Amino acid sequence: MAGADGVTATFHVIAVPQRLDAAAVQALRAHLLTAPPDRVLVLQGAEPSTFCLGMDLAGALHLPAAALHTGLRAYADLLLALRTAPTPTLAVVDAPAIGGGLGLAAACDTVVAGPGARFGLPECLYGFHPAIVMAVLDERVPAQRARALALGCESVDGAAALALGLADFCAPAASLDAVVRRQVHRLGRALAPAVAALKRHGPHLQRLQQSLDAGVAATAQALAREDVRQAFMNQGAWP
Repeated sequence: MAGADGVTATFHVIAVPQRLDAAAVQALRAHLLTAPPDRVLVLQGAEPSTFCLGMDLAGALHLPAAALHTGLRAYADLLLALRTAPTPTLAVVDAPAIGGGLGLAAACDTVVAGPGARFGLPECLYGFHPAIVMAVLDERVPAQRARALALGCESVDGAAALALGLADFCAPAASLDAVVRRQVHRLGRALAPAVAALKRHGPHLQRLQQSLDAGVAATAQALAREDVRQAFMNQGAWP
């Protein structure tokens, strides 16, 4: 696209649904795998009021153990596919990105936060920790800060996310589009073979895969616990 600042860029938008049920995760994965190979991939919320509120864990608790594990594995594989996409990825977060939605943003190469952005990990309110999301969050945010974000159980705005390292840029409404255009242009300059090789750099990728595998196992075990199920019944699903 071309903007008033003269920046021209080629991009492909992927609309992120409000909730990540099994069908949504499968659709996002398919969209990633079939995206044009010469475009910067831009993730943005399908609805103006939400980037993504994460997985439908309240519904998932009613699934058999095998189906629950399959769903968690599919989400982890989606994060891995996003993190290793052979083209640059950019998340534009101008609304709440909660739980698994925060994970989608963190898996992107660049995150631009708008004035409506909120980033939160409420899992500890329900008796478990965001183990799968932590795998990609740990690549962005120092471990202590990631723990503090999860332990706080409160969402933070774009400025706080920028200070944490969760967001790379924070822009007011008037300049959000211009900032996104500039970042698309910047990311689009890298040649495809180098991008693909960098994002699949062996040591980094091995650590990420191990962390995702551990996260799936830990989350499946936690969601099978009665105290976690009771917490969802008492408090209801997070917003």
